[in-house]
Amino acid sequence: DEAEVAVHRAVYQAVQASQWNIWLCAVFLQCRIALFQGNFEAVLSALQQVRAEVMDNNRFVYYHTVDLMEAHVYSHLSQPQKVAPWLIRGEITETKLLFPAVPILHTVFGRVLLETGEYKKLMGLSPAFLNTASIFPNTLCQIYIYIHWASACHRIYKKEEAIEFL
Repeated sequence: DEAEVAVHRAVYQAVQASQWNIWLCAVFLQCRIALFQGNFEAVLSALQQVRAEVMDNNRFVYYHTVDLMEAHVYSHLSQPQKVAPWLIRGEITETKLLFPAVPILHTVFGRVLLETGEYKKLMGLSPAFLNTASIFPNTLCQIYIYIHWASACHRIYKKEEAIEFL
């Protein structure tokens, strides 16, 4: 409850200050809370609102951010067919994301690889993902990368490796 109150405050303050990057983060947090609560209507509504804001106001720098937000949601809903084609194809080096956001990109891309059954690709890329996440220490991304890596190992019957990564 307190998180929801705080995120509503953050959304309002970001809009008032025209801080669109903060607004995107706050709306993304709203999406994650709604996803956790099973409120899929709120999740989809927020994603539509974000896409409309970015597209209608030509906020080009945020196009990939919106795609990443949607990919996070759709990969957790086991709907990788709704993920942006550039992300499905793994074209992750030519984004408009700033470098500190790259570990998040890698985390979401790792989840997409899991959902599309590309386990060996995920296993091959995970060490590089961890390296990037350690530059600006991003512990949450590192944890998710290990979870995804372990899941990929488990799905190709490498149980001992899966346990090691957890």
